[in-house]
Amino acid sequence: MTSEHTKNAVVSNAEAILAGDLGIIAGCVRLAALAHDAVPNWAADKDFVVFGALASETDHLPTGSARKY
Repeated sequence: MTSEHTKNAVVSNAEAILAGDLGIIAGCVRLAALAHDAVPNWAADKDFVVFGALASETDHLPTGSARKY
């Protein structure tokens, strides 16, 4: 069962991405990290599998403050 904390973290990260306060790559990494607690099987979930795939395919790209270099 998903905890209220996990639900709130998922919603807050999604809102930050949509508002432009969090980059899409960094946001997907955060959502992928939350996926194990958010859904029963993230690899079979049509929404969370996208976050996991994007996080995996972009893990070599700089995010956050490192991106400016």
